[in-house]
Amino acid sequence: MTLAMLADTLAYYLDRPVVDLTQLPGSYAMELEFSAADLRFAAVKAGAAAYSPAAADASEPVGASLITSVQKLGIRLEARQAPIEVIVIDHLEMAPAAN
Repeated sequence: MTLAMLADTLAYYLDRPVVDLTQLPGSYAMELEFSAADLRFAAVKAGAAAYSPAAADASEPVGASLITSVQKLGIRLEARQAPIEVIVIDHLEMAPAAN
């Protein structure tokens, strides 16, 4: 996968924007580890499961194993502010359909 694809994957599981600032081209073979919490989060986010407080494990936060596996690849993740593109829809109307 490309590093941009990795950033998109991380953004999905971390539920926050992730921006690839490496400027490294090409595709790379990567092995990522997903915890049970990560998979439960993805299932809930996709609508395939309902959130259950009993299933949540506080000792295993969402994204922790994923972040660790990315760091094992030698990729550093750091939280900071960066400009991102945002699409804002101010108004929407439904066009009448012809009978």
